[in-house]
Amino acid sequence: MTGDSAAAAAAAAAAVAALQGRPQGAQQLHLQHQQQQQQQQQQQAAAFLLRGGRSKSIQQQQQQQQQQQQQQQQQQQIQSHALLLLLHPQLLLLLLLLLHHQQQQQQKVAAAVVFQQQQQQQEQQQQQQQEQRQQEDERYVYLVVLFLLLSQQQQQQEQQQQNHKQQQQQQQQQQQQEKKKMQGV
Repeated sequence: MTGDSAAAAAAAAAAVAALQGRPQGAQQLHLQHQQQQQQQQQQQAAAFLLRGGRSKSIQQQQQQQQQQQQQQQQQQQIQSHALLLLLHPQLLLLLLLLLHHQQQQQQKVAAAVVFQQQQQQQEQQQQQQQEQRQQEDERYVYLVVLFLLLSQQQQQQEQQQQNHKQQQQQQQQQQQQEKKKMQGV
C-alpha cells in the first residue's frame, strides 16, 4: 500500500482500538455470563474428581472448555465488530474507501503485468522476424554462390569442349597435310 492507504489503515485501527476501549453493556453481560459458565464447569469437574473420575475424562472436559471458550471469543469478536460498524457508519465508510483503494492498486498491478507481457511478446516477435530474415538472407547467399559455381562449371565444360574440337580440327588438318604430301610423292 502507498503512504495514503497506510495512514488511512492506521487511522482505522486507532478508531477501532478507541471504540473497543469504551465499556459496552452488552459485552460486560456477555463476560459475566462466560465467567459463570466457567465457574459451573470447574465445580462440575471438582465434583467429578471427588466421585473418583478418570484423568482422561478430565482432559476431555478441559478440551471441551477450551473449544467453547474459543468459540465464544470468536462470536464475541464478530459481535463487537458488527456493533462497531453499526454504531459508527463513518468507520464503515473508511473501510470501504480502503477496500476501493486496494482494488485500484490491484488493477494497476494487473495492468502493469499485462503491459509487461505484451512487451515481451512484441520483443519475441521482433526476434523471430529478425531470425527469419537472417535465414532468408543466408538462403539467398547460398543460392547465389551455388548459381555462380554451376555457371563456372558450365563455362569450364564449354571451354573443354571447344579445346577438344580445336584439337580434333588440328589433328584433321595434320592428317590432310600428310595425305597431300604422300600423294605428291
